Amino acid sequence: MKGDFTRDTFRPRKHYSSVLMQQGRVQLDADWNEQVDIAAHRVGSETVDVVGKYGVPWINPGFGITGGAAPSIGAGHLYLDGILVENEANVLITEQDEFLPDYLLTKTTGEYIAYLDVWQRHVTALEDGLIREVALGGPDTATRTQTVWQVRLIGPLAAPLTCATEPAAWQQIVNYVPGKLRAHTATGTTPANLCEVPAGAGYRRLENQLYRVEIHTPGTRGTARFKWSRDNGSIVTSWTGQDGKDLIVTSTGRDEILGFAAGQYVELTDDDRELRGEAGVLVKLSKVEGQVLTIDPSAPAVDRSTFGRNPKIRRWDSEGEVLTSANWIALEDGVEVFFEAGCDYKIGDYWMIPARTSKATVEWPADETNPSLPAAVVRQGIEHHYCRLATLHSDGTTFSVTGDCRPKFPPLTMMASLYHVGGDGQEAMPGFELPQPLEVRAACGGWVLEGATVRFTAEGSGKLAATQGGTGVVAATNTIDVDTGENGIARIFHDLKNEDQP
Repeated sequence: MKGDFTRDTFRPRKHYSSVLMQQGRVQLDADWNEQVDIAAHRVGSETVDVVGKYGVPWINPGFGITGGAAPSIGAGHLYLDGILVENEANVLITEQDEFLPDYLLTKTTGEYIAYLDVWQRHVTALEDGLIREVALGGPDTATRTQTVWQVRLIGPLAAPLTCATEPAAWQQIVNYVPGKLRAHTATGTTPANLCEVPAGAGYRRLENQLYRVEIHTPGTRGTARFKWSRDNGSIVTSWTGQDGKDLIVTSTGRDEILGFAAGQYVELTDDDRELRGEAGVLVKLSKVEGQVLTIDPSAPAVDRSTFGRNPKIRRWDSEGEVLTSANWIALEDGVEVFFEAGCDYKIGDYWMIPARTSKATVEWPADETNPSLPAAVVRQGIEHHYCRLATLHSDGTTFSVTGDCRPKFPPLTMMASLYHVGGDGQEAMPGFELPQPLEVRAACGGWVLEGATVRFTAEGSGKLAATQGGTGVVAATNTIDVDTGENGIARIFHDLKNEDQP
């Protein structure tokens, strides 16, 4: 989340259940945000315990896939890893709010998997102007997190294909090793005596900062590249126009510290690129004057018309992209990072590193096996969640659904149970009816269910019959549906044929 935050203090393993405000104390954004994270963690964990990894409710089931020239996505709810995912209206997969891979346009003959990709997006007043309270005269206030979803297709794949099939293309999406980072402050050179401060030791800036390290070019260590910001990437402005190398913006920052300046690198991006998970274009500034940011003459040409919704410019403090390597990499003023080998670094993966002047160090957990080393921390985001929705077949023109992969669950108030009431242990000669009806009671918790439908089936050639209200005897058949009465009981009469069992 690229917000103007002090730090992120939520740690699930500490098992904190709430944040309590004290009188006369300084209020920090980190406390508020930790309480939100605690509540979200509780709700998400509880939902997974009840629903499972993912599922749709019997009532208002969402994200059902139907075939056609382009598959369509059904309205309703779905829960994935504890996250509520909502689709308000039926929509063609080609008309989603977000963006689609090119393979949807080819419709190559073969088998496909339709799956759901869900993640959390950080939204500020720059992305949604309604967040800003105009009565304040300009300043923004709090930000938001938004649940974003995208239905995608994998294919064409080899047949046969079912919801349980694990093709390599699917495993590549869900089974990868997320990036890991270590951070610390440099120890500096060895001093000549104990009275000297080691050169380059500790965090040396005069301000507290929240460093952000973010992957710009994906890959493994040695090929992936990153950018970094000392202000969590929160220095951003709207890009409203262009005159050659001059980029017209709404603001060049609050002051000299929290603004844009010549020599800095900025990222040109937009909402569409961010939603597609794409990095923006990094360019260097040569001048800042008024409401104009001027790109360095040596930078590649850029065209604002090629950018999508809400073009914006974000400041970074690194010298463009930095190549990951097997060594500790210095950011600035004693802050260093180390990328682990054997990981998959993806665009947008990020880590936040609080640096504090009072301790002249960064806040970073210690390695559990070797406390003298900083821990290798898995990227803090962006966390994508995936589940399969359906399998499809394409004949090159039309998609048809071959399987629905969505587990369905009932509401707690509709989780009925059946209890045997009467009719057990009876005997009769073949061809005769049992002397007493077979009875079961439907109940939910301590409540009997009136009007619930119970299905009875006899194995073999036996016949079942029932009385239903005032309509008399329901025709005898092998399978029969009976509604429960006021006492929650459904009863049938069984005509034995050979050794049939109901």
